[in-house]
Amino acid sequence: MSEILRKLTIKAIGCKPDFNKLLETEGKKMKLAKIYGIARKAKPDSSEYGNFVRFTGSFRAVNLDTGEIYESGAMILPGVAQDLLAAALDNDSVTDVQFGFEIGIAYAPDVVTKYVYTVESMIKPAENDPMLMLEKQLAAQAAPALAAPAAENAPAPDAGAAPESAKKPGKK
Repeated sequence: MSEILRKLTIKAIGCKPDFNKLLETEGKKMKLAKIYGIARKAKPDSSEYGNFVRFTGSFRAVNLDTGEIYESGAMILPGVAQDLLAAALDNDSVTDVQFGFEIGIAYAPDVVTKYVYTVESMIKPAENDPMLMLEKQLAAQAAPALAAPAAENAPAPDAGAAPESAKKPGKK
């Protein structure tokens, strides 16, 4: 059974990052939550903590430490996830975006909080995903050219001669 919240946030689902626990984990990274759903609108807003985007739609979150499940029709995500989702909704032809993120933290000594949020998509890209199509196009362009075929009448290499790589430097 899930608990229904006014809005989903990392803090509201009990995933306040524990810096000491982070330092003890392997690789100084840890997963906090899985957040997924269908976003229908993104509304920029601000508070005493800075600018953010409030999403409306149907959302569910799982606290990975406790296993507790939460639901809401409103959500605020950490910056990196917020930017990805807001960009997907920033298109007049898009009415909703299905998403799934695994949110974590990673140690970052140069940041005031000493950690940054990490995001991994839980959804495999569709075959017609524009970014996937671009990656395929770039990979095809970067493919090495095939070697030119050997000429039919080219002299055969001397079978008794040592290969160039086996010859000692300075001797000819």
